[in-house]
Amino acid sequence: MTGPRNTGIRIFPASILIICLLGTLIAVFGCGEDTPTDVEFPDPLVPPTPYWLYSVWGRGADDIYIAGQPGLILHYDGDAWETQNSGNEEKLIDVYGLADGPTYICGHNGTLLVNNGGGWSAMDSGVEENLFAVGEYLDDIYACGLNGTIRRLNGSNWVSTDLDIIGRDDSGTVIVDTLYLDEDVKSLTTIFHYGIGGSDGLIITDDVVEGSPYGWMKRVVTGGLDWITASWSSNRVGSNFWATDSGKLFQLYFTNDGMFGWHELYSPSDRGIYGMWVNYYEDINGLDHWDLFMVSVAGEILHETIIDENAEELYASLEVMHDAGTWLFDIWGYVENPGENDPDAILYNLYAVGLDGTVLHYYDPDPEDDTVLRQWYAESVGLPDSGKALPATDKFGRAF
Repeated sequence: MTGPRNTGIRIFPASILIICLLGTLIAVFGCGEDTPTDVEFPDPLVPPTPYWLYSVWGRGADDIYIAGQPGLILHYDGDAWETQNSGNEEKLIDVYGLADGPTYICGHNGTLLVNNGGGWSAMDSGVEENLFAVGEYLDDIYACGLNGTIRRLNGSNWVSTDLDIIGRDDSGTVIVDTLYLDEDVKSLTTIFHYGIGGSDGLIITDDVVEGSPYGWMKRVVTGGLDWITASWSSNRVGSNFWATDSGKLFQLYFTNDGMFGWHELYSPSDRGIYGMWVNYYEDINGLDHWDLFMVSVAGEILHETIIDENAEELYASLEVMHDAGTWLFDIWGYVENPGENDPDAILYNLYAVGLDGTVLHYYDPDPEDDTVLRQWYAESVGLPDSGKALPATDKFGRAF
């Protein structure tokens, strides 16, 4: 059940990057074999290198991974960045790992890699479709991608899931539609704790009826018009957020009848949101407080604060932290002083990645010098000297 738009939310306008060099981009990369869509991208400042960075994820200050193309994996151990051997030259799209377990990477042509601490090994995904997300749904590890592809990790093997998707009415009791993953879904793009999102506003979950013989149940946001392009989640219901390629932002909640609904928050950007990272805490007033950091293909790095004042009305404020001047695809961070719950005292350390090997780092490089500010700095990660140029696409294989 779609929740109403919250009229109490207040935001500030975001800046928009519009530059014109698309002809140069096509000349450098070619159009590729990906099917064109009406997705709209701003143009880069300069012709890009082959190195595009699609995902950043970490366990903390001394264990951070970045994945991109072609077959590029970077790791930071707290002292320096190093390039790790992926064993392929595919587009690597998403990184995810367990706090005290393996790290996984997925990518095009069915690529799935695992690192148990001794280097990267290829896993047999059982598919050749492009994979766009790897993560946890209801405490199991899944990977998903093009043409409704879903794989679930069972021990050390990736296995298929049910293909059928049923739609139910608002009461959750009457079946009103039946779809199939491999026939009716263009793409699945993101995984969060309570669902898997994709093209045309689709979100699939376990069926709400206990003991149901059906594998998946569908929900649709944005009227089925937008792709879901970013998410962040935990097992706390209110800490599940997702965003779309038109810049819409949503927050999950559960209704009294066990169905999930969502608050549609005012759009933080009129360009697509492609990555987000969220910090939740109970603030000094005892209120639920979320700091959302998002990146867009307009080059914006956005910070949105959401406060649940009375469990019915949300307060939100938005700022554009930085204009990167190039497309950004993901963001991740950590809190330097996690014991704090005062918004004015919390110190964030953030990384954003994107086109042309861009890595931006938000931190204070010299805490002892009051004239040095905590802000966004370009990070040198030691990219290789040359790389294989792949077709120019967004994270989900959509051609420019």
